[in-house]
Amino acid sequence: MSSILDFAKEDYILPETRKSIKLLPHQKKILETCFTKKKNGRFPWQTVVYSCTKKSGKTEVGGLVGLWYAVSQEDFNEIYFLANDLEHAQSRGFKRVSRIIEENPRFDDFLVKRSVVDIRRTKTEIQALSQDYAGQSGANPGLTVWDELWAYFSEASRRLWTEMAPSPTRTNSMRFIVTYAGYEGESHLLWELYRLKDEDKGGRRLWSDEEIDGFKMDDLYKDALRYVFVNDEAGVFIYWDHYPRMPWQLGSVGEEYYKTERKINRPNDYLRLHHNEWASSVSAFIPIEMWDDCVNPDLSPLMPGSPANLFVGVDIGIKRDSTAVVAVYWDSEANKIKLGRHRIWTPSR
Repeated sequence: MSSILDFAKEDYILPETRKSIKLLPHQKKILETCFTKKKNGRFPWQTVVYSCTKKSGKTEVGGLVGLWYAVSQEDFNEIYFLANDLEHAQSRGFKRVSRIIEENPRFDDFLVKRSVVDIRRTKTEIQALSQDYAGQSGANPGLTVWDELWAYFSEASRRLWTEMAPSPTRTNSMRFIVTYAGYEGESHLLWELYRLKDEDKGGRRLWSDEEIDGFKMDDLYKDALRYVFVNDEAGVFIYWDHYPRMPWQLGSVGEEYYKTERKINRPNDYLRLHHNEWASSVSAFIPIEMWDDCVNPDLSPLMPGSPANLFVGVDIGIKRDSTAVVAVYWDSEANKIKLGRHRIWTPSR
């Protein structure tokens, strides 16, 4: 059976271009490393985290891995594409794989349904799943592809993760996760995986700087490999990049894209999406820059006796919390809402 790189070159044909997927050098190195079997016939790691910035082709890579695994590994296999809800699961990696199958005569023995693909020759199934963990207690997965694991907040998603663990009865059974960073204090499942790259958890960089410098590729792609970690005891491979590498993310096109994204996203969200950095779940609802834009230093508070009609909001603190009173009014001449008076204090018990 062909390697994942040969499969990508020969069989993973993109419907939009009618050409095979073009993997960049660092992507090839990562996929080759994760999916080259050891002498015992097993892959080196059971869990692979592929995490990079938004619009870095993560879903496409997940689709490639899922389809290659379905045609290259044992018969009667079970491949699952999982997401936060069934609609998401059907519309992301699974939908992509289904379309590639339908457009390629190479896969004429594949039967594509709404949420299941049957491979008649090998009796392998590719299926889209959501967080309905209870219905999957009898699953025997060869591969699970998890999309945006940062959004798995609930107890149901944790149970699904447990139920869909790699199967010891198969020669190879793996998890492949495509995601970007989540929220501190909320994305617990992804955070636990992320921490496995750290030295105090048994993690280490897979390649030294000297080894990476010896690879035959441009510095842009060499740099990506400095963000590859493994935890041998946990059987985990983690690629956690923070920078744009794809052609459409670079040059003038990339500059314009990121300029727009900085304008329309809160700073915390921008860093999470486009630098793959963890965000605080308690970040400011309204960024300080937006407050600053509302300030006119030439205005002063309303004086007592002013004829303005005030609209007052009160937030009362009960225990060790502040109480705030804010009064605003409508300035008909300026056609704006203005701050009349405000006060913040900590009440005595």
